Order: sequence, then structure tokens, then C-alpha cells
Amino acid sequence: MKKYDLSFPNLLLLTFALVSIVFFLSFKWVNNQWRYNIASDGKGYYVYLPAAFIYHDFSYQFTQETEEKYYPGDLQPPVAQLENGEKLNKYFAGEAILLSPFFLIAYLLSYIFHFPLDGYSFIFQASISVAGLFYALAGLWFLSRLLKHFIYSESIIAFIVLLAFGASNLLHYTWMEPSMSHVYSFFAINAFMWLAADYFTHQNKNKLLLVFVVLGIICLIRPINSLVVLTLPFVMLLTQKKISLSFIAEAKWHILFGLLLFVVIVCIQLYLYHLQVGKWWVWAYANEGFNFKKSHLFELIFSFRKGWFIYTPLVLISVVSGLVIWRKNIALLFSFFIPLLVILFVASSWHDWAYGAGFGCRPMAEFTSFALIPLALGIQHAVKYKIKAAIAFICWCFLLLNCIQTYQINKHILLWDNMTFDAYRASFLKTSEAHVNMLEH
Repeated sequence: MKKYDLSFPNLLLLTFALVSIVFFLSFKWVNNQWRYNIASDGKGYYVYLPAAFIYHDFSYQFTQETEEKYYPGDLQPPVAQLENGEKLNKYFAGEAILLSPFFLIAYLLSYIFHFPLDGYSFIFQASISVAGLFYALAGLWFLSRLLKHFIYSESIIAFIVLLAFGASNLLHYTWMEPSMSHVYSFFAINAFMWLAADYFTHQNKNKLLLVFVVLGIICLIRPINSLVVLTLPFVMLLTQKKISLSFIAEAKWHILFGLLLFVVIVCIQLYLYHLQVGKWWVWAYANEGFNFKKSHLFELIFSFRKGWFIYTPLVLISVVSGLVIWRKNIALLFSFFIPLLVILFVASSWHDWAYGAGFGCRPMAEFTSFALIPLALGIQHAVKYKIKAAIAFICWCFLLLNCIQTYQINKHILLWDNMTFDAYRASFLKTSEAHVNMLEH
């Protein structure tokens, strides 16, 4: 009889699941809060599913009716209108593909329990909460599997898993905005790094194929996240495997087939463009794009508006840990910091570097696990108990701070955008009802 893995990290994931379900039942799915599971940009990521399975309409005419029915007073059509009058969904389809099993189950349950079969009624919206939680937990599971390649203590692995979920804005995007793309990118990026580490360790060519498949999904969710390939040298060095270029010759057919699978997955988006407007390629983000000559790297990292180190200060501790433990290991130092800086630079070069309304530095939420690896190694390498205890205490403080700020942003004690140092200082650790909307007056 097969034994279930009741390791510390897995028990922690089970706890996350139970706490999350209690939260959904007591808050997220009551008093019409469920209507905002599919909201903001999430409407665009999701709308492919009702268009394909319910309305069979990629001109999206049905969205006017669903918007008026479910979002009165907050109309945000999920599709853009081109100059010729055609409607085009500018968002990529990878998230919709990951959501499709949950959507189909929601359709079946809605049919059985006589809920509206319009794609936006209660069961459909609740299924997005379940999907977001599933992919967050799956991403954390892949993180724990990745850490097992170079972390020898289950307690350290469980601690890092706890911090990745509770001390970053992943918590917010799992519980409060599950239709946004970040949880799904988090899942796919962690799966990619674990598969790569497992391939480097065991040379299983089937894992190599899965690396290409998952990379295709990453690209289909949010193409810029394909920069995760830059982390491969770092992952290889962490597994302490030296792979010569001869592996390319040995695995050439798997590499070629993997590339084919990658191209097929990416071409799903091109096919959807053709279904919508009759063209195989459209730059859907009209008047939006990157300006690499005007990067806002400093603001993306340090500003009180959306700074990564400000709203997820845990990663600052991790970065410092990397500088300390790898100060004499140039290969690991550069293989970690070069990808990190490239990802940050590209993210900060988007025309709206703050990425609109949201909590913290949105584009870095999916790279939380990668950023926390130096912290895991730093705790493991710390010899003195006092140093480990100090690091753990600081991390617990940041976890508590993140939980408070997640509460604050959703109670409108923090602003969703345009925060300043003065506003941050005025709202710091405020949680009472008297402080709701305090910054909007």
C-alpha cells in the first residue's frame, strides 16, 4: 500500500488549503464579494472560456450583457475595440487554458444546481477562487521539490514555503484577485525550475520535454516571463551538475521535439487572434509597450508607490544573503543576480512601470520563489544559532507585516496606486475601521 507523504512542507500546504477554504466560505463568497473573483485584467484572461464554450462568439458581443448584469456601476469591458470596430482580447490565453478544467466543472455544477449558465454566476466565480488556490499550492509544492535538491532540512524548506506564500503579495493574488495572471505564472515558473533541476540531476529526457511544454505555457500566460530561461545556469549550478555541450548531441531529438511542442503551444495565441479578427498576428497592446531607454528600475525596487523591496521586504533580506554567501563564488553570484537584474530592468521598462492598481510590485510576484533561494541557502549555511534565530525573527516580522498590509489594501487603508512615503507612514500598521479610506480624503 502506498504511503502518503506527510512531510512538514506538505502538511503546511494542507494547512494553507484549509485556512483558505475557511476564508472563502466566511468572506470571499458572501455578500456579493464573489462577483469580484473575475475582475480587472482578470476579465480579459478569463473571457476566452465563456466565448469558446458558452457563447461561441469571439466577437465578444455577450460581454455587454454580462458586464451590466454582474458589474453595474463598475463597467470594465474585458476586450478592446480596434479602429475598424472589431473587438480584440489583448490578454494572452495561457491562464484560460489552466482555468479550463475548473470552468468546465463549474458549468456542470451550475447545470445541476440550476445556476445561470452564463459564465459569471456564483459557481463560475467561486471556481476561480478554487483555481487560484490550486495553482498557488501547486506552485508552492514545486518550490518545495526544487529546494530539496540543495536544502537538507525539511524545516527550512517549510519555512521558505511559508514565507513565499504569507510574506509576499502572492497571498493577496491568491485570495483576493485570483483571476489575475500572477498565481498562474508563479505555478508555471516554479514547475519550470523544478523540472530543469530534476533534469540536470537525473538526465531524464522526458523531463526535458516537459521543460519545453511548461516554457510554452509560461510564454502563453505572459510572454515576458519567458525570461525565466535565464535562471537555467543558476539552477544547474545549484544542483552541482556539470553538463557539457555533448548533452545537446545526446538529447538532440528530445530538444527538437521539445522546441516543436513549445512552438505549437505558443501558436495557440496566433490561432485565437485569427478567430477574433481574421489575422494571425496583431499587436494587441496598442499604445502600450516597453521603453528600454526610460527604465524606472529604481522606482520599481525602492519607491513607496510600488517598490518591490518596500512591499515585499523579505526579498531584500534574501538578496543580502546571496551577496554574503556567494561573495567568493562568482559563478553562483552572477548566475543569480544577472537574471534578477534583467527581469527587473525589463519589468521596469513597461510604459506603466507601476502596473496600475494592485498590491506591491505585481510583475515580480511570480518570481518570488527564485528570489527567496538565497535566503534558504543563507539559513542553511548559518553556523551560529543566534544568526539563524535573528534571520528567522526578521522573516516572521515581515510575514506579519505582509498579512497586515494585505488586510490594509483590501480595506482601502492603503491606496491601490499612487502611494507615497508620507501616505505609507500615516497608514503604517493601522487596521481599525476608523482608518478605512483614510488616504482618499
